[in-house]
Amino acid sequence: MSTASSGFGISHRTIPEFRMSDVWNATWKMFSRNFRLFVSIVLVVTALVIPSAWLFLSSLLDRERPARLLAIVLSLIWMLVIGELGQALVTLVVFQKLHQQSATISANLARLASRAIPLLLTVLAVFAIAFVGLLALIIPGLIAFTVYSVAVAVCVVEGTGPGESLSRSAAMTHFHRWRIFGLAAELAIIGTVLDKIVELVWVRAFGQSATRFSLLLVKELVEVVPVAFVAVAWAVAYCQLRAIKDHELAPLAP
Repeated sequence: MSTASSGFGISHRTIPEFRMSDVWNATWKMFSRNFRLFVSIVLVVTALVIPSAWLFLSSLLDRERPARLLAIVLSLIWMLVIGELGQALVTLVVFQKLHQQSATISANLARLASRAIPLLLTVLAVFAIAFVGLLALIIPGLIAFTVYSVAVAVCVVEGTGPGESLSRSAAMTHFHRWRIFGLAAELAIIGTVLDKIVELVWVRAFGQSATRFSLLLVKELVEVVPVAFVAVAWAVAYCQLRAIKDHELAPLAP
């Protein structure tokens, strides 16, 4: 437990801790018991993202490409939106399983469709704020990402609008932001290392070009399982933060 206090060191109330060990343990249980489901979701998302990822990469490398900037921006937006919709679907599934609620994938997809506009606006708002923050000496962008890291989860699970989702995320992450930032940093490091290992093996062992479409495809396929695990981890983190904020018992993986 941690204690919230005033600037004079006077304790006001006790805040339950957001423990990384709880997140990792619950994530492993949830992921291992529903492996095929989560990997299948990420495979579909990957299939939808690969063409735009190739467009983005090729547009960056080909300075003579017509409408190069437009292609870069549109491919980035597509990857962002599809990725976040996939994360929203994973979050719905994790929340339902942790709370012993039953729902089919089709029902969850219908919920995503009904929440499409608020979800899209929330995603764009979070990344716009983070992008502006990154332009302002990087650190404000990292702070914004941490503060609003569960806004999309709030939007899809709790049915809130963009503004309320941002506010709720800020409230839920309050007192726990260093640990959330630590979680994001750990996941980013793992993803970067894995990405570099795949590229190194592809270039050194097989003598292939690092700019080939085949390398992009191999990377995406190799990283399906780790990406699915990361998606579950963020969903579990949201559930833990929600339980702390609403003074509930933290749900454990069944």
